[in-house]
Amino acid sequence: MERLLDIKKEIQEKNGKEWVGLQEQTEKQLHSLMWYLDHPKLHQDSKLAEEIIEHYYMAKASGFLKMEGIIRKLDQLGVSLGKADLSEAVSSGKIQAINYGQAIIELKQEIEDLLGSSYGQSLPQKTQESITVLLNYLDHPNLPNKPKLFDDMSEKYKMGKSSDFTTMQAFNQMLNMAEIKLGKISEIKKVKTIEEIKKDLENEKERLSN
Repeated sequence: MERLLDIKKEIQEKNGKEWVGLQEQTEKQLHSLMWYLDHPKLHQDSKLAEEIIEHYYMAKASGFLKMEGIIRKLDQLGVSLGKADLSEAVSSGKIQAINYGQAIIELKQEIEDLLGSSYGQSLPQKTQESITVLLNYLDHPNLPNKPKLFDDMSEKYKMGKSSDFTTMQAFNQMLNMAEIKLGKISEIKKVKTIEEIKKDLENEKERLSN
């Protein structure tokens, strides 16, 4: 389909303000999408192709900040067509290999900032607890060796955040997978509660103000 090829060309050329300052994870997701655009089975499924086209242009209209529609479709395509192979894009320098250690640190900071904000503290208690469980899993020493699991954590967190955490099903499914891959949160050393995280943030703010 011609519109799929147009999208592929856009991702390859990256012309326009929407492409400036893309996060590494977003760039990786878009290159994953580009990999699927050539798949013959996708061209045989007009309904799925139209859905992908719609989600792509919705994401583009937001400057690729709202990626939840594309992420859901990538999950679907990964099951039905197989996981995208980005090795060529990485080796050619079209996208950078993600430094997962640094990505974990950045996501931890983002979540800590959210929990310490008035918005985060206004979330339902159960939602705060689920986000805190994710934060504790990000401290697991084996997580940097499980990039696919971290990708899922990051994607589901951003999906939840984009919907103001009103829909937690995918988020909690991700936590269940983390428990399978890394163990129960109660078995992880130095588990922090919501209250401890808030106290740490208050102490850090006080230290910076002095």
